[in-house]
Amino acid sequence: MIINQGIEENLRFLIIEVQKQVERTAVYLRSPSFELLDEILTRDDYIDNQKSVIQKKCFQGAADDASTIDALKSIEIIAVNLEKIGDFCEKVVRQLTYLEEERFLELFDFEPLFNDINDGIDNIPAAIFEKDIHVALAICRAEQSIDDKYVVIFQAIMKMLKGGHNAQNLITVLFIARYLERIGDSLLNIGEAAASAYLGQTIKIGQMQSLQNSLQKTNSGSEISDLSLESMGETKSGCRIDLVTETRSNTDATMFIFKEGRRKKMTQEKTGVELWDTLIPGIAPRIHASHQNGDSSAILFEYLNGVTLEKLILDGATPLLDEAVHALCDTLCMVWSRTLRRPTKTGAFTRQIGERIESVYDVHPDFASQSQGMGDLELRSFDEQISCANAIEESLTPPPEVLSHGDFNIDNILFDTSDRKIRFIDLHRTGMRDYMQDISVFIVSNHRLRVSVPGQRDAVNRTVESFRSCTSAYAKSIDDRSFEMRLALGLARSYFTSTRFVLNKPFARDMLLRSRYLLERVIEHGPDKPQKFKIPQEIFIV
Repeated sequence: MIINQGIEENLRFLIIEVQKQVERTAVYLRSPSFELLDEILTRDDYIDNQKSVIQKKCFQGAADDASTIDALKSIEIIAVNLEKIGDFCEKVVRQLTYLEEERFLELFDFEPLFNDINDGIDNIPAAIFEKDIHVALAICRAEQSIDDKYVVIFQAIMKMLKGGHNAQNLITVLFIARYLERIGDSLLNIGEAAASAYLGQTIKIGQMQSLQNSLQKTNSGSEISDLSLESMGETKSGCRIDLVTETRSNTDATMFIFKEGRRKKMTQEKTGVELWDTLIPGIAPRIHASHQNGDSSAILFEYLNGVTLEKLILDGATPLLDEAVHALCDTLCMVWSRTLRRPTKTGAFTRQIGERIESVYDVHPDFASQSQGMGDLELRSFDEQISCANAIEESLTPPPEVLSHGDFNIDNILFDTSDRKIRFIDLHRTGMRDYMQDISVFIVSNHRLRVSVPGQRDAVNRTVESFRSCTSAYAKSIDDRSFEMRLALGLARSYFTSTRFVLNKPFARDMLLRSRYLLERVIEHGPDKPQKFKIPQEIFIV
């Protein structure tokens, strides 16, 4: 982390002053005096001013040079939390005014807490100025040690309170211990900020531990200090995704994908990857290591070469895009043929609309409509459309099931230009289901791009038409007579449920109207002869 010389000087002075403030606080608890109290309160103002100066310089530095934003953000977090430590020291000494007997404090040993706090603060310069990530992690671990010691004091106080005596003194001591425990929280924030600056990406201690443990399982011999991180985004379910670059002397850079999230989802992801790899080796990223930590879990994936279909469309790479869509269709038809089976359930798409309707209305409350009419003409409400369409869907012959991706957006599909093969990522929703699930999601994910350039619009329309043509041909080959009607229902589902991620009102309303139009066409056709149902061509054009 490169630090402006002026900021570094202010930060060093701030660290020194906070160290002294903690020492004064420890002395004051042992031997309070008006002179020491006045010094602590006076120096707290100095700490506040130093923090404000550092913040101002960080904001100005970020405005002058955008490339320094991440480092300056870490410095600002560290300065703010150092100032919080100073504030907690002030709160600790002020609590003594509530003690009925000053010597009551002698019943409790705060020295172990202050030892951990001092050790953490003493480590801050090395973590920041010497860029030592191991020291930064040691600062983070101090928080747990402080918590453990706080629990001992807390339990002792709770036990003594049951005796019914010294309630005011005991509660005062509890507040003192609590403020010291909160200093540990600030040290954790400081340690994480220093580690994040080193790695190049904001990261929490639990995520660092998961990454380190996963890395150890690869037997690469690398440590977390050999890594740099680059954010690849965050999924809608909250999973963290980072590109991890391992750079050690005398070796070429090795890249991994680090994904961390809720344990249930990551277990599903691991199972999905294994299913796809069993069917088509290499289609999914290889798992180098996985690690579980309480309710969270992490996986270290192989970094897949290739470009997403989304990027090919936005780049207007016409020949390469056509080749990628052709390879995708071939891959899907092979997967579907190998895994095809007849199911026993129907009604998936309209049921899914009903399950997600409230989350859509949370974002777009105006989408909730009542039935309307003009003369003899009646327009159904959306709820009525769902109910009528569901009855029709339930009457259809159960569709065939295949191994499905489950989240078949165009940014989850890669085309490897080196071997001209398709790769899939984000496989936590893998399962056996109607192949229309993936078809409809794929088409709508094209339409959600909101392209405005004519070349991009042509690429979307060409991709959708090619994909629709090949999937329709597959449906005919297996005599799937309700293909077109289920496609309409699947598109209606995907258009509507996608609006909960879209704040652009005209664009969201366009998707809503497409959804309602498709449902109305299905209702007008009715359940008889679904093979005769056709979707108007204009619904596929952007």
